[in-house]
This record gives sequence, C-alpha cells and structure tokens, in this order.
Amino acid sequence: PPAGGAGPPLGPCGGAAAFSRELFTELGGFDEGFFAYLEDVDLAIRLRLAGASCAAVPEAFGWHRHAGTLGAGSAEKNRLLGAGRGRLLWKYGGALSARTRFRGLAIDAVTYTGQLALDRNAGAIRGRVEERRRHSGERRPAAVSLAGVPLLEVALVDSLRRRWSRGRRYRGGTG
Repeated sequence: PPAGGAGPPLGPCGGAAAFSRELFTELGGFDEGFFAYLEDVDLAIRLRLAGASCAAVPEAFGWHRHAGTLGAGSAEKNRLLGAGRGRLLWKYGGALSARTRFRGLAIDAVTYTGQLALDRNAGAIRGRVEERRRHSGERRPAAVSLAGVPLLEVALVDSLRRRWSRGRRYRGGTG
C-alpha cells in the first residue's frame, strides 16, 4: 500500500506487476512515448480512468534492482525521468489545478537543484526541456477528470524528505 497505508496503491510498479491482459491490450499497453521510467504510472492512471483498481499482495515477492540499467543519479536516468514527468504533465496536466501544477514545479525545482549538486548533472532538466520541445506546437490532450485516480496528498516538506531519503539510499548513503 502507499506510504502511511492509506488505501490501495495507484498501480503496480512496472518492475513487479501483473495486469489483466485483456484490459492491458484494450488500453493500448504501455505508451511508447515513454522510453523508460514512469510508463507504469501512465498505465496505472489509464487503468484507473477505465475503472480498474490495484491491489497490493504483501505475500508476493518480486526483485527489482533500482537503477540497475543506467545507475542511480546517472545523467541518462535523470534525463529519462525528467522526460517522463514532462510527458505525464503534458498528458494529464490539464486536469490539475494551477496550485497543484505550481506545487509540482516547486518540488521539481528543488529536486533538480539537488541533482545538480549531488549527481553533478542536469539530466532531468534536459529531459524536461526535450519533452517540452517534442510537443511544441501540439495541442495538449483534452483534460480528463482524475476523480477516479487516487492522489496521495503529501506535504511539500515530506515529499522532499522522501525524495532525498530515497536518493541517498540508492546512491549508497544512509537515511
């Protein structure tokens, strides 16, 4: 379940997931506009919008090596994550309030500044800019109601603390 045990998760991690093949196919599978990272979040949103739900199965076991391909904090991993966040915002940002979009931008600004300092690269910024340019001149998809999509409300400081802790853990630090 999500942090704090508040309800079912939005969707499974793409690294350890099981889906209804019929629904997966009906929804078009993974969006190929995502090369890597956050394609599972996009699919989870589309599944929720189609009325599906997700259930955590604590007794199941899956092994997923975080950043096993590109390495934690690598410029390429950060670039792909930045591009993925940009694509999610392009697809679903029209349904978010200006306050929510601004809050996300503030979190990203702090996170990307941290990546500049800790990872010594601007990969995420580059990915966001590339994704923005990719959709330059395109009309954003029509806003859909995200009412059926569970949004985890986390205070700004808690969100940053979680991201910092996760980043340190995967980079070999403590915390």
